[in-house]
Amino acid sequence: MRILNWEEFLRLDKNHPPAAAMTIGVFDGLHAGHRALIGRIVSFAAASPGTAAWVLTFRENPKRILRPGSYPGDILPLQARLDKLEALGIHTCVIIDFSAGFGKLKGADFMSLICGSCSLRFLSIGEDFHFGCGTDTNAEKAKDFLEPLGVRVDILAPVYHEGSRISSTRIRAFIRDGNIPAALSMLGRPYRLEVRGAGERRAITELSQVVPRLGRFPVIFEGTAGRCGGFADSDGRSISWHYDGDVEAITFI
Repeated sequence: MRILNWEEFLRLDKNHPPAAAMTIGVFDGLHAGHRALIGRIVSFAAASPGTAAWVLTFRENPKRILRPGSYPGDILPLQARLDKLEALGIHTCVIIDFSAGFGKLKGADFMSLICGSCSLRFLSIGEDFHFGCGTDTNAEKAKDFLEPLGVRVDILAPVYHEGSRISSTRIRAFIRDGNIPAALSMLGRPYRLEVRGAGERRAITELSQVVPRLGRFPVIFEGTAGRCGGFADSDGRSISWHYDGDVEAITFI
């Protein structure tokens, strides 16, 4: 998978713009709703010779930048997101470093920059999609802007699990509340907390991923002593454990 930053994307050859089927979002967790969007663009690209599947995403969740005090943490670190996007068939990923300046960009201007840097053929977005300064552009406005330019826009309805709408926000809330079974059910897989660099420590506090506020949880440890079951304790700010060796990841089960 080719990875570009936003500036590299804007500098692509305007005389030979790449044809793209695209989706846009943070994609934290890459849950079933995200995978539905990605499946659409991968299918469109496969049926359209010369067109590739592209994702525009963010290095950090804009919520972490705009509201750091209330943001509980990520579900997936960036590299894990990129690995999963590649496995899902994405050809090119553009990573945006969100900033206060970028946040002032209006939705129509954002769309214009995208169309000026690639030959956008298809856009797949959720019906709750909002972007631009003050979230001034929603999915329908994006469709109204792009379709006159010859871009097909598919707006997907939310995906539900057991009667509840799947969202990264809900998954984070379940993890934070210690309701791991509900989080895993909605996420569709175990929750993997990466603690690389923990070394000989039996606790780690510098976590970018969301952790439960309080409690002891059954987990699988991955590290130098292999995979084994055990328990991890969380106080909302740090995770501690007992394991004979260096730990690379803790998977909540």
